[in-house]
This record gives sequence, C-alpha cells and structure tokens, in this order.
Amino acid sequence: MTQEFDMVYWNNIKMDLKKEYPQLTEADLFWRDGSKEDMLSILSIKLLKTKRELEAILEKYTSESSNY
Repeated sequence: MTQEFDMVYWNNIKMDLKKEYPQLTEADLFWRDGSKEDMLSILSIKLLKTKRELEAILEKYTSESSNY
C-alpha cells in the first residue's frame, strides 16, 4: 500500500469494507496500534484474497475516503 492508513478515514473505510464484505466483523476490522500487518493477514484469510489484492482494495477505499 503506498499510503499509510489515516485514522481520520479508517471508520469510512471500515464501513465500506463491511458493505462489500458482510462476513467481516468489528473484531476483524478493529484497528490496533502497530498491527497493520496482522490485520491485513486476518482480512486476507477471511476474504480469501492475497495481500496484494487486499492492498488494492484498501487503496481504493483510502482514495475514496480522502475525497470526503
């Protein structure tokens, strides 16, 4: 991912992910300081996506959220 997650936008990104992937839970999307890689691992397993695919999805939502 080329951009760092911005905590200001994380709630928007989280809501978008839950809309597109209803199997995700709050626990899956809970942001813990310093656990970006752990969270990406959990999400990639749960969504059956590679980390590269997941990073592209998150990048899309990060770009959309920064337009608000």
